[in-house]
Amino acid sequence: MNRAERDLERELRTALTRRQPSPGLSERILARVEEPRESWWPRLVAPFRLPVMRWAVTCLMVVSIAGGTFVYQRHQQEVARGLAAKQQLMIALHIASSKMQSVQYKVHTIGTGRGMQNLSGTENR
Repeated sequence: MNRAERDLERELRTALTRRQPSPGLSERILARVEEPRESWWPRLVAPFRLPVMRWAVTCLMVVSIAGGTFVYQRHQQEVARGLAAKQQLMIALHIASSKMQSVQYKVHTIGTGRGMQNLSGTENR
């Protein structure tokens, strides 16, 4: 064991030695335990008993509710606009799809030779 460890052990032994409590310690502890303790709730709500604080809290709640309602309505409007845009897009895609099918059919008929006959105005039977 080196010197630092011995010093530490000696200090711990000294600090942890059993000592007699000071006179009246048990009476002071019992008196403190038997003291009625005030609940934390009255201390917490005491500032809100002032009329100014009541009005401030009421105003804060009204502003919060109004602001929340406004934000919710804006969100609902955004959702409605998004759904309308989606519906318009679906209609546009349907129209584009039908046009593409029509063009694809014409290209296919031209490629097979049936369309050339129809374009010249004469039919080869």
